[in-house]
Amino acid sequence: MNYKKQILSILGVSVFVGGGVWCFESNFSAMIQFFEKLQFGDFYLKVATLIFGSLFFFSIAIFLVSITLFFIKEVVYLAWRKFAIWYVPISIIYISTASSRSQGSFGYSLPSDQEFAIYALPFLFIVISLILIIYKSIKLRGKS
Repeated sequence: MNYKKQILSILGVSVFVGGGVWCFESNFSAMIQFFEKLQFGDFYLKVATLIFGSLFFFSIAIFLVSITLFFIKEVVYLAWRKFAIWYVPISIIYISTASSRSQGSFGYSLPSDQEFAIYALPFLFIVISLILIIYKSIKLRGKS
């Protein structure tokens, strides 16, 4: 498959996943009521928030990076793809295993490691991806 088609499919999947999560989370109050009626407790609500938050922010990150990938050479795309194939699953594993307890003192609580990771890892993905894309593009500038 042509690498431009792969990038377009990545864009499409990220829009589909991000949009689906957005629609589902807009009905989040209905989900809370559903879990309360089943009396499952807060565990399932936390798991759902963790999963959907991760999916939403990573879909935004992948969407933004994919737009820039559309305008670069195939070699740069392949280098980024090698990075992304490892980064995203490892990040999701880290988010799912991170501590979910808030820390703090004097009445002020810091966000838990999971909450921090849900926001920080997709941002770090964008930064590392852009650095990788810029570095590879500059390195391959004179080559065709």
